Amino acid sequence: MATLSSIILAKNPEFSANEQNLETGQLFYQSPVQENAHCYIVGWKSPGVGTARVEIWGAGGSGAKMCCCGGGVGGNPGAYVVKTFEVDAASKVCGCIGVGCGNADTLCYRGKSTGTCICWFGKAADSSLCGCLCAEGGEGGTTWCSASSSNFCCAVADSSFCTTAMANPAGSAWGSGCGRVCNTRTGGTLAGTIANAYGGDLNCPGGISCTDWYICDSANHCYAHYHMRTPAGVHSTCGGTATFSGDHDSAMSVGGTAQYQLSHRMALEAMSRAPERGADLMLCYHSRLCGCYENNGCQTTLPHGHGGAPPQMCSGVRDQGQRGGSGAIRILWTPAA
Repeated sequence: MATLSSIILAKNPEFSANEQNLETGQLFYQSPVQENAHCYIVGWKSPGVGTARVEIWGAGGSGAKMCCCGGGVGGNPGAYVVKTFEVDAASKVCGCIGVGCGNADTLCYRGKSTGTCICWFGKAADSSLCGCLCAEGGEGGTTWCSASSSNFCCAVADSSFCTTAMANPAGSAWGSGCGRVCNTRTGGTLAGTIANAYGGDLNCPGGISCTDWYICDSANHCYAHYHMRTPAGVHSTCGGTATFSGDHDSAMSVGGTAQYQLSHRMALEAMSRAPERGADLMLCYHSRLCGCYENNGCQTTLPHGHGGAPPQMCSGVRDQGQRGGSGAIRILWTPAA
C-alpha cells in the first residue's frame, strides 16, 4: 500500500534533501506574552546526553503615554546572550524571563524593562560546567508634551538625549525644530543607556532607537520617521533598524493615534527573509482595537526583545504608546552522536 511519504517522494525525489532551513534536534521556547499576571519563571531539564544551545533576550523598552500634542522617542531593544554547553539527563536551566513595562497610564516615561537572567548546569560529572547568563532589558521611550513648540526642541532642552539638527546637502539647517533624537536617556550616553549582556559565548548589547522630525508642528505625525532598533539574534546576528513613518488623521489613524501598531509590525515583517503578511486589517477604530487606550498600551504586540514605538496624538486625544516585547529563552538540544 502506498504511504504518504512514498507518494511525496514519487512526486519529487529530491524533496527530503531540499529541506535546508530546519534545525537538528529538539527546540524549546518560552516568552511571557500575556497582558497581566506574567509567569516569568522558566525551568528546563535536558532530555539526555548531548549539547544545549541556550539563547536569551531581555525585554524591550516600552513607548510612553502622552495625552495632548507632542511626540517622543521609542524604547530600546533588550540584550542577547548565547551559551552552548554539553549536557546529560541531569542537566538543567532555570531563571526568570524579562517583561516589558506595562504601566500604560504612566505619563512621559514608563521605566526600564526587566532583563532575562538564567543559571545553567551542564554535565553532572564536570562541576565546572555551570554558570549564569543575563541579558538586560531595554530602556523605555520618553515622550514630551509640546502643544506649541516642536518635539525636537523639547528633546534638545532635555540634556539626557543625543540630538542632531537636520541639515541640507549644503550643510545649512533644515529648519527650526527639525532634527533627530536618540534614546540615550541614562546619562545622555550610549554606554550608560544600552542594555548589556553577560556570561555567554556571545554577548550582544541592545541598540538605540531614534526619531526624526521634519516639521515644527508637534501634532502632524506625517513628518516623523521612527527608527526602531531590533535586538540581535532575531532578524540578523547583530540586530538591525526598522524604519517607518508616521500618519495623521487618515482612515488608518484617527486623530493620529496608534498607527505605529500597523506600521511597526509591517516594517518588521519586511525585514524578515520570510515575511508572512503586510499591514493588519483593523475594523474597530482602525489602528486601535476595541477597548482602546490603557488596554492597548498593556498589550504585547511585538516580538521578544523589541522596543515599543512612541505615541502619536493631537489635542484632545491621548495615546499610551506601544509596549515593549517580552524577554525570551530559546534552547536547542542536540543529542550526542
